[in-house]
Amino acid sequence: MVMGAYVVIAVAVFPGHFAAFLWSNVMALASGALVPALLLAAYSLYRGSGREKSAPPSGNRSAFFLFAAYAAFLTAYTTYKFNIPAIVPFHADGLLAEVDRLIHGTDPWRIVHGLAGDWWRYLVVQAYSHVWFAAWFGTVLYAIAYARPIDRARYLWGNVLALAVVGTILATLLSSAGPNFPSLFPEGARFVPLRAALEASPANASLLFYIDYLRDAYFQPAGAIGTGISAMPSVHVAIAVLNAWFYSSLGRRRGFVAWLFAALILFGSVYTGWHYAVDGYVSIAVVSVIWWTVCRWVVPRRPAGA
Repeated sequence: MVMGAYVVIAVAVFPGHFAAFLWSNVMALASGALVPALLLAAYSLYRGSGREKSAPPSGNRSAFFLFAAYAAFLTAYTTYKFNIPAIVPFHADGLLAEVDRLIHGTDPWRIVHGLAGDWWRYLVVQAYSHVWFAAWFGTVLYAIAYARPIDRARYLWGNVLALAVVGTILATLLSSAGPNFPSLFPEGARFVPLRAALEASPANASLLFYIDYLRDAYFQPAGAIGTGISAMPSVHVAIAVLNAWFYSSLGRRRGFVAWLFAALILFGSVYTGWHYAVDGYVSIAVVSVIWWTVCRWVVPRRPAGA
């Protein structure tokens, strides 16, 4: 019901963008994200606990339906994200930057850049730009195809609510560009040195290319693959934290690894300049509430007559 309404509204309000993003999302899943997702899911199944090994994979038809539904939902999310500045122009950057400075004593990107050597910069950029997508889609695949019904339902509901609440509702209300796009908001001058800091290391070459790609796409009326600018809250951190809660519910070891990865993504969200630190903090709080709520709302059914 929620997913259907979310998709229908996107199709009705932005039909051209939805159609463009649907094809690009399918192509991205097929050519880029699906292979690492399959490998990640296979590894998760191999290393799974006894209770998960005893749960048979979902049927082909139901799994295909869930994948198709998720692809449509993801396309709707991308459509909304691309149109956020048209609905609510960027207005929160100045406030978010001041909150960051109040919490940390300076702009947080200056702190994290002081901690990063070249090898660490490369690791952070690759994890944030590439590994995160494999972890996201790999976990979706694992939840749909291999997880127990109760775990599947909790994760998919958490995923849908995270993207809808964090990536659409809050992102629209707190419309912001982020430190990488100082020309898009009045207080951006303070973040001009960030660009020079990123250009100082060759480890950031691919990151700089994508920053320029998004900035150029912002001024184009037609949507392109991977476009849309939105800082607050951080969807990267939201998905990483959701995955951490999910894997923690399946076992301590996987939970520990997933939380380490979530911490790396939080660090990377600030280092790469995509986000203010507070973007990640808000995502952690909101997604934690979503997971807590879902786990108490989606409960195992009692056998008849119990």
